[in-house]
Amino acid sequence: NDNDDDDNNNTPLILTKDDISVVKPFSYLLKDLENMKKLKWDVKIKNDAILTETPFRLKDGDLLVFKYNKDLENISSQDEASNDKENNNKRISSTEVGFNIYTPAQQLQREEIKKQEEKARVVEENEKVLEVRSRMEALLEATCNEQMKEE
Repeated sequence: NDNDDDDNNNTPLILTKDDISVVKPFSYLLKDLENMKKLKWDVKIKNDAILTETPFRLKDGDLLVFKYNKDLENISSQDEASNDKENNNKRISSTEVGFNIYTPAQQLQREEIKKQEEKARVVEENEKVLEVRSRMEALLEATCNEQMKEE
């Protein structure tokens, strides 16, 4: 069986225009693979189709995605219903966030608050450093005392 797999991998796959479907999606649709099922795939590709003309009209930066038609896709109505519910929940939960424009006095006040918070953070860090240093000194002193007792 392993040899059969190797033989299949080495033989080139020859495709015809009937073996593939094509879609020209917007790039944001490709960020979520669930969108691939919902794209409008063009199954009938004409022999005279040209990438820069009808039906594709590709321009610089456009994307063209191909799909192998022989692979079956299982999309049940239950999956679609759950996807619709999830998409509705995503739309509902994403709310707009506003921004504030501060007056010069408010800006100065905010800067002062930030400075005070930074000073408090520095003081807290210094206290932690001093605490660690005192613990290390106590540990070092205890070790020296033990060594002196042993001698």
